[in-house]
Parts: sequence; structure tokens; C-alpha cells
Amino acid sequence: MTIKEIEQKIEEQENTLQELKKELEKTKENENKIPDGVKDIPQTYDFDDYERMSEYFYEAWIMNCKCELVRTIMDEESIKEGNMAFPTIKFAEMFRKKAQFIADCLLFKWHYDRNYVPDFSLSNNYETMYAVAYDPEAKLYQWCTESYIDYNQIYFSSEEIAEKCAEWLNYKYFGVYNLKESESECDTVR
Repeated sequence: MTIKEIEQKIEEQENTLQELKKELEKTKENENKIPDGVKDIPQTYDFDDYERMSEYFYEAWIMNCKCELVRTIMDEESIKEGNMAFPTIKFAEMFRKKAQFIADCLLFKWHYDRNYVPDFSLSNNYETMYAVAYDPEAKLYQWCTESYIDYNQIYFSSEEIAEKCAEWLNYKYFGVYNLKESESECDTVR
């Protein structure tokens, strides 16, 4: 190979490299772009996200009735139903923690506050409601007040009940008992 041929080959490789860099940047820009219309948002996980076990079956992670994560084999139709079969254990664990938190709050509410149903109507002028949330800075559950509507939150009728629920959750999950925490913002739920 002559020097001229080597230089020409280097130039070709540099051009190819530049094209690949441009394609990489374009891909990065589009990778996490949210579609403009809600109809364009996928209703299920992509089947490419799951590990294919055969022509018709995929490996998925689900939560059983004991809130345990179980690896299972499912067909496409079963995966599409309810979005409760996750392609990775990481996503399944995120779901499990939130589901367990809600289940625990509802259990506490059943025993100590089952008759209270928050009034979300505009006529009540947004009464103060009491809830429990995970505080990532304190790494504990705390009670808090909310005056805005969050339909996904479990509300209690009083500060005392919400505080007791937070104490119970801290004891259950972290072994911490009789913790008095000040009022905090409910931005994060474990």
C-alpha cells in the first residue's frame, strides 16, 4: 500500500467517524423525547424490552399476592393486560415498593380511620388533609398536610392519625419507633 492510498483510507475513515458522531448526537436527542400527542404514547412496554424465551413467550417480572417479585414466562397478550408485568427487576421493584406503601397505608386507615373520605369537591375550599410521605433527606416516613388534591394519596382525618401511621411505617420498615417529626412537604412517596 502506498502512502497516498493510506492517506486516502484515513480520510475515508475520518469521514465515516464524523457521520457516526452526527448520527449518535441525533439518536441521543430523540431517545427520550416525549411525543407531542397523548395518542402517540405507548400503552405497554415494547416487547424488545423483554427477554424473548421463544417465538411466543417472554421473560417478565410480576408481583404476587404477598408483594414478592417473581420471574415468570408470559405471552404477549398477558403482558399487554394491565401493565403489571415488567421487563426488568428494577422496574418491578419500583412498582412493588409503591404498591406496598399504598397497601400499608390502606391497612392502617382501615383499622383507625376507615370512615373518613376526603371531600375533593370545589365547594369545600380544599380542606386541609393529612397524609404520609417518604422524606428522602430524613430517610423516614413523615406525616404532612396538603391543601391541594392528589387523588393517588391516602388521606387521614387528623394529624394524630397520620402521625401514628408514619410512626408505624417507620417501625415496620426501619425499626425506628416513637419518632416525632415536624410538618413537612409531601413531594415524594417511597
